[in-house]
Amino acid sequence: MPEKMYTLEEVAEFLATTPRELRRYISDGKLPAIKIGKSWKVAESTIEKIQSGELVI
Repeated sequence: MPEKMYTLEEVAEFLATTPRELRRYISDGKLPAIKIGKSWKVAESTIEKIQSGELVI
């Protein structure tokens, strides 16, 4: 089963930040994400790693 992917707007809500800040993290290589069409997507496992402190952005 494919992993759930979230938009930057959804991730920004989870992490109490802004989509613009998340784009900066992506361009700096701190936040793993993939671009699908014109939208960036972040995997659910990445969000879980950030929330648990395993991945620091």
